[in-house]
Amino acid sequence: MSESSIRSLSKRYEDQRSSRVPGQGASRVPLSLAQQAAIRAERALGPSLSHDTVVWEIVPAPDRERLESACTQVLENVEILRTVYPADRRMPYQKVVDTPAPFIEYVDEPYVPGGAASSFDLETQVPIRVRVHPSAVGAVLELTIHRVAGDLKSAFLVAEAIVRAYNSDFETEQVAQYRDFSADQIKASATDDADLAYWVENLAGVPTRFLALAATARASEHLWYPIPGGLSPAADDPTASVLAATAIALHREWGITDIAIGVLDAIRDARHDAVVGHFANQLVCRVTLDGTRTPREVLALAADRIESARTHASTRIERVGVMVSEESRTRGTTPFQVAVQIDTVGPIPLNLNGHHVASVERRTGVPAGVDLAVVLRSEDDGWSVSVGMTPALCGVDDIAGFMHRLGEAIGTIDSDTAIGVLPESPARAAARLSVVHGCAVDLAHVEAVLNAVEGVAPGVVEVRDSADGPRLDAYVTGDAAAALAAHDSLRHRLPSVAVPATVTGLDRLPLTASGEIDREALLEPTVERQSGFGGPARTGTEETVVAALRVVLSLGDDVSIGREDSFFGLGGDSLAALRLVSQLKDAGFVVEPHTVFVHPAVAELAEQLDHPTVEPTTTPDAVAPMAASGLDEAALAALRARLSSR
Repeated sequence: MSESSIRSLSKRYEDQRSSRVPGQGASRVPLSLAQQAAIRAERALGPSLSHDTVVWEIVPAPDRERLESACTQVLENVEILRTVYPADRRMPYQKVVDTPAPFIEYVDEPYVPGGAASSFDLETQVPIRVRVHPSAVGAVLELTIHRVAGDLKSAFLVAEAIVRAYNSDFETEQVAQYRDFSADQIKASATDDADLAYWVENLAGVPTRFLALAATARASEHLWYPIPGGLSPAADDPTASVLAATAIALHREWGITDIAIGVLDAIRDARHDAVVGHFANQLVCRVTLDGTRTPREVLALAADRIESARTHASTRIERVGVMVSEESRTRGTTPFQVAVQIDTVGPIPLNLNGHHVASVERRTGVPAGVDLAVVLRSEDDGWSVSVGMTPALCGVDDIAGFMHRLGEAIGTIDSDTAIGVLPESPARAAARLSVVHGCAVDLAHVEAVLNAVEGVAPGVVEVRDSADGPRLDAYVTGDAAAALAAHDSLRHRLPSVAVPATVTGLDRLPLTASGEIDREALLEPTVERQSGFGGPARTGTEETVVAALRVVLSLGDDVSIGREDSFFGLGGDSLAALRLVSQLKDAGFVVEPHTVFVHPAVAELAEQLDHPTVEPTTTPDAVAPMAASGLDEAALAALRARLSSR
């Protein structure tokens, strides 16, 4: 497009902007729950690489000026598509900006299906991207929308709007804005919610992870693989069939018996049907099974779980996550690691006048926190099934076995033969997987991380039974100080469920006659509480922390607790950290589990309770402070009180 054309377009739309009357109070509308979660995940994990993307080949290539005009018109009409999320305040907020000019990116490289995705800088970039690639006979148009601004239905609506603007003369459309509904959503979330009580009760104690993967502080892209054969068109409930098959495959490959699986609920009510924004919800289906069940029985169970979940679908997943998962509340991730998504939108057309348009590719956005996504799409001959997984999951030795078992389970979902737990594959045996607190932990990986700690190799990890279920115990070469340092290092490098409960230092590890480590000779550790350092508590908050520690760790008055004592030195672990957080909340302090890990000493933790570390910024009047759930602390306290009374 020529420079003069760009100036002409800019003048054209500047006149339109000046004649517009912004929505009353638009600057004061808070982020929706979906937006809050997306922004928290971006800040905690880094820019997302998982978006809703639709790609078409257009023959002949579209007119550049007309396509630029059409896309610019769409952004002018739909505020959420030209919104940025600055990070200059502690509380996230949104800011509507002018449409970038030029907006469309023309690239020289041909489009590569399945190629690497690009992130958005939500602080400065609008959450929609249109790229045009060259092709041998025309051009390839790539439309990408970040999850903070829309779902797959929104991509359909945006494509429709581009078509209308491209095929007709310029005209301004009066469309409903997402912000008109987000404020209502926040208000509704502060009211009494019987459905939320259902979720809290039914998800109590459910493992939110099925496999302990290496800890990562960054977001990652999902890699997609098709399941040969797909799902039969005769399936009565495709979602239930794939949900059941996924649970069966997890059980067969990793021995998982209790798992939370997210199920996409993309159905909109009539008010939202034509609005661009993120309205899609996620339901959580808890599936419990053992080897005695048949696939047909698991299918019936899955169908029942889905029906029950849909009956209580008024509660958004962001609220559910806040109540049942600390990671969801602090990082904006989902309270499940595996999700099933059914594509209800169907093919997304781009019917540009004078052009032949063919679909090239569609990529489905996956919520933050999901390592494994199973997606169904309606095809002419049935349902196609594809699996998306993060690179960390792709690197698991027995992931190929899971993929095989998933395809097998889909094909035999109506069988009456007990599913059993199939014989261990060589990869699974080599990985030394053990289920700890409902999550499969690769002991070989934990040992590798342990042996990477300086000065403690060789080290080993064993699984023992305890009153709370399977427990990980680690043994290293070194004294008690070295063991304590190794334990601290593991807390920062492994998921909490994979951190050993104990790390014992030995002069040397016992060996067999052949020179191998004699694991049977490793005695069960006795937890030695290290206490009494730094003298007694000096402040009221320190005394509160000490009292909470005595309750959580069952420490009697005969155990001296000093202000420099470490929570972990006193015998605490990741599960006890969650109980400590709850105990401190009962005492009137709001604290995150991460704070306990970073500041484990009594005095340090008390200092954080009195003076939380936050960014030195203020929240303007235009942005109402709220908790991560969208509720202020008073509303959260009232909700907890209602739930505890039921």
